[in-house]
Amino acid sequence: MERGVAEIVAEALRARHWTIQEEPIIGGVQPDLLASDPQGGRSYVVEIKSPGEAGHFADVAQVAAYRRAAQAALGRDVEAILVIEGDASENTAEAARELGVTLLAADPAHPEYAAEALVSHLHA
Repeated sequence: MERGVAEIVAEALRARHWTIQEEPIIGGVQPDLLASDPQGGRSYVVEIKSPGEAGHFADVAQVAAYRRAAQAALGRDVEAILVIEGDASENTAEAARELGVTLLAADPAHPEYAAEALVSHLHA
């Protein structure tokens, strides 16, 4: 799922004139995507976990660290988004809330659904 969703999201956002960096190295970390809106007002680090590796506290903490590194490098607020397979456990959801990470669920059989949900979230 990881590359499929990331590629679909990058393509969809580029079509909407977003600036997308795939697997950028920012302050020593490397999220799957760094997305900036066309007006330059909002930036997002996006991590997409493939089946079997997603939905744990460590994933949430990792994405929060990516956000901190991106904020330091860019000098502005950055939103952190973690795309996971299926639903998160209550503990993972609570950790995400506490660390300010947005969780989006994905169906590995249909990566385009996760991409659509992510694109919709970014345009909200």
